[in-house]
Amino acid sequence: MGSSALGGDQKLTVVEAAAELDVSEKTARRLIKHGELPAYSISERKTYVRRRDLNAFIESRRTTPAAFSER
Repeated sequence: MGSSALGGDQKLTVVEAAAELDVSEKTARRLIKHGELPAYSISERKTYVRRRDLNAFIESRRTTPAAFSER
């Protein structure tokens, strides 16, 4: 893939990304569709998520202890 959008970054299938997020494939695809989780369509049937984009998504969802104590 060389100089493509995925570059040398590890690519994950939508199923692999969903497993790491502990959500269903359907939920992962919904996150992609709504632009919350960046992904790259290589073809009509192949969509990949870059490892760094998945890590950034996870980091953006981090909660603080204060968020739990306010409930």
